[in-house]
Amino acid sequence: MTSLRNIRVLFMFLLLFISKNVIGYVNEKENLEELKYVVESKEMFDNLTGLERLIIQTLKYDNVRLPVLNPSLEEYLNMSNFMIVTHNINNKNETKLVVPTPNAEIHDLIKYEHVTKQQIIQRYDSENSDSIKKKLLLLKALKITKLMLIPMYAYEKTKDLKKSLEELNAVFFPKDEELGKENSYQYSKSYFEKIINYINGVKKKESKDNAYSTIIIGEDLSKIQKSSDLFFTTNDNIEFMSKLDKIAGHFGIAMYNLVGSNLIGKLFAALGHFVVLQLALRRYDQFFKFGKVRFFNWQKILSFSATDRFKVLDTMCNVQGFQDVQTKRRIVYLKDDRKSTFDECNILEFLVHYFNKYQSSLVSGLYQEDFKTHYLQEHTDIRNEFFKFMCNDINHCNIYSSKLFLSENDSMKPLNSDTPYYKSISAYNLYTNFFYFTRRYTQFTPNHILYVHFLNLTGILSNFTGVEKCNSIEDSPKKSANNDSSIEDYGQSKSTKCNFCKGVFTYINSKHEETPSMLQKFFTFVTKIININSVSTLVRNLSVYEEYDNFLTNDINWYTFLLLLRLTSYKEIAEKDVGEAMYLDLKKEDKFNKTVTTNYWYPSYLKKAYTLYVRNKLAINLVLLELENLLNKGTIEKMKKCVRFLLHVNSFLQLDFFHNLNEPGPRENRMHPLSMVLENQFALWSSSSSLGYFFLNYDDPTTRKQMHEKLRSDRMVIPKFYKVSVMLKRHITKAYQSYFNQRHVRNLYENYDTFNISNKIMLMKDSYESYLENYQDIIF
Repeated sequence: MTSLRNIRVLFMFLLLFISKNVIGYVNEKENLEELKYVVESKEMFDNLTGLERLIIQTLKYDNVRLPVLNPSLEEYLNMSNFMIVTHNINNKNETKLVVPTPNAEIHDLIKYEHVTKQQIIQRYDSENSDSIKKKLLLLKALKITKLMLIPMYAYEKTKDLKKSLEELNAVFFPKDEELGKENSYQYSKSYFEKIINYINGVKKKESKDNAYSTIIIGEDLSKIQKSSDLFFTTNDNIEFMSKLDKIAGHFGIAMYNLVGSNLIGKLFAALGHFVVLQLALRRYDQFFKFGKVRFFNWQKILSFSATDRFKVLDTMCNVQGFQDVQTKRRIVYLKDDRKSTFDECNILEFLVHYFNKYQSSLVSGLYQEDFKTHYLQEHTDIRNEFFKFMCNDINHCNIYSSKLFLSENDSMKPLNSDTPYYKSISAYNLYTNFFYFTRRYTQFTPNHILYVHFLNLTGILSNFTGVEKCNSIEDSPKKSANNDSSIEDYGQSKSTKCNFCKGVFTYINSKHEETPSMLQKFFTFVTKIININSVSTLVRNLSVYEEYDNFLTNDINWYTFLLLLRLTSYKEIAEKDVGEAMYLDLKKEDKFNKTVTTNYWYPSYLKKAYTLYVRNKLAINLVLLELENLLNKGTIEKMKKCVRFLLHVNSFLQLDFFHNLNEPGPRENRMHPLSMVLENQFALWSSSSSLGYFFLNYDDPTTRKQMHEKLRSDRMVIPKFYKVSVMLKRHITKAYQSYFNQRHVRNLYENYDTFNISNKIMLMKDSYESYLENYQDIIF
């Protein structure tokens, strides 16, 4: 028996040894397949080209008919890649709208965005802000789509994966010798040293309260506050827009400038995709030629579980260390030796960290009695539970036509979902999702936004090409994969952390002539117009996912600004990489009191602050100027009567507070407090309604029988709302009369004139008379 036991133990160790070697095996062919999925995939290519056509078609008939053809635009754009669409408004004014064609290159679309933004700023109208937001969102989506197609078109021509990546790299790291010559001092080492020395000098002095804000905003605040383009990151000068693009290219942040962070849910899908492709090009030989390091595309990374995403990242980034799922990622990250990691890996660490927070926020935000999913659940189970919750059908579910989605807004109408073809369409169908987003997103409620974000999340997590477990990446990666003499630059000298910080500083502080810079506008808006002193108090309970109806979406580049500001504003960013600086700041997350600088950089919180600002500063004017025009005059009068009666609400409290002191009349029971009587009446109506008798419980005992007979004969008339006031009048009148029949009250009326009656009794009398006059207008 002993020998048999030893054989079994030996056999188990042998299996472990074999599996360990199999797990640690890296196959360059598997790496190539991962890359081909995003460069050669026909399905992805068809989806992207289909999306491109949909966006262009939408731009043709968009409500914001800009940009309009004019001589300067015709000279600025390469019109061979654009079409002119003529619109006749009321058969009088003819508008020639310029729209890109599918042949337009990325540089054409960048210029097109410039002229569109120029004309939008020049003709901005707050009443059309929703349409403007949608227009800019579509342009950003078209630009990102074109960027994703660049390596696919290049591979289709050359059949060379490396050249296809180089084609995309040329867009993100353009040659800019002319810009460097024109602004040699502004980009020099001495220029930035002078700025740092100035700031250090301010720190050493006993600074006034506004010393640091003066560095940012300057001396003249009034100019910025009076700026007509405060909602936009730039002004209407195209040369200045081009200058910002050149600055981004010079400092290696063109990827962030072109792709941006968009809305928070889209940040991870777009920006992470390009960062991974940049990493693939920088380490092409290690990934795809020698197979020294395992490679995963961004879609595959996100399809893993939250903890496995970090394991995948460490494997790709050549990090050695032991992964403990019970230890916080922050602790593991700061312990490991990451000196040999790549710059892109630090950005990916940031993106994965916030994607995990995004996923967690969505799961907790949607968690309820009928949908008890949790963060660690299998991705297929999360998707199935979500479809079951929305449609009660895990195989055929269009959330936009589900009862739950439609019940959130009465104006929402479903597409024709009865046909077999429609039922067979995937929940992630490109056209369906695009249609509802572009046509209905301004009508979305907070729950609609949550449902749409969760649908996108399930699509990202599912990765329909198949989600493998993380068992094949448990082994520590091979050392020295980063020290290869064949490594080429591909913009690496530009995209260093130091250049990144200098680029962001120059980018957000650049200004055209006397107009305010991006940072000045943002600082002024937050601290002077909204007047936020402590942002953390506003944002502690807000969600991570972002709504679309947001003042920042007047210019989608505000999201780029927020991302760049967040990446470069960590306390230790000067000494540490982005990942380390982030996790060092996040130590504060172990405590309950979180700060805005460590966690809350999302636009939602600014939206909340803006809402509070409007509520406190502008609400009265909004009611007087806007809301009165939207309400019926009779409704306004009824509201005024309600407000007038509420001035006497104290008399209701008197009936409640002193009811025990009131003596009942002969052969009468002591009355209950009025609030209890009214509450009981509503409870009776509620129980009656659950039995099908609506909310009115009439005194006539034959009422229920009559209702039943009328219902069967289709002659049923639902009771009108005004009858509620009639029924409640009976209880309220009885309570007042009981009070006025008290001995001490009657004696005052009979023996003294009204001049000597106490204010309390006069208030009761005035309230009662006011109620009898206006009871039909009182809303409970």
